Amino acid sequence: MVLNRSLYTWLASVIGIIIILYGVAYVLHQPLALVPQNSTELVTAPLVQVSLAAVVSISSSISIPSIGLNTQIEEVGLTSSGAVDVPKNPVDVAWYDKSPIPGEVGNSIIDGHYGWKNNLPVAFDHLSSLQKGDMIYVKNDVGSTTVFMVTKSVLYDENNNDPSIFISADGKAHLNLITCGGIWNKVKKSYSDRLVVFTDLQ
Repeated sequence: MVLNRSLYTWLASVIGIIIILYGVAYVLHQPLALVPQNSTELVTAPLVQVSLAAVVSISSSISIPSIGLNTQIEEVGLTSSGAVDVPKNPVDVAWYDKSPIPGEVGNSIIDGHYGWKNNLPVAFDHLSSLQKGDMIYVKNDVGSTTVFMVTKSVLYDENNNDPSIFISADGKAHLNLITCGGIWNKVKKSYSDRLVVFTDLQ
């Protein structure tokens, strides 16, 4: 009886140790509970932040004191013929939405009308008057202002697609303003030239 009781006690101890070791092994192989049960908060919060960042960084108005311009900025893409579209309102300007937002690295593009019919004033009538060193102020939706300085103005033939207008590889932020110039062609209903004002972020 003493031998049987000792054997029973030994077997019980072994079984108990096995159970404890199994429990420890089970716990160690479980993933850590880092994600809350209501995981929607964790998933949706970054999405909201990205959305807000996109909204507040969009430019809403442009001011060029040296030519007395203070107007709204529309957003445009490409026309069916592949050209950068123009603002719907002739007194506004338009940011090309495939270019960087003004202030981001690269060449941001804003265009505007010139020489409207019946001599009605439009946004970029006096763009050719800009001189090197003139300042340009672009305000976004939350009132933050990005400042650019004119570096040069170039008059291109209407068929000249100089890549430097749209592409920059210097790692800096630029804003290029585009409008028409030259002689009005009644047949084509367009001007002979394109004026581009190049600017650098300040």
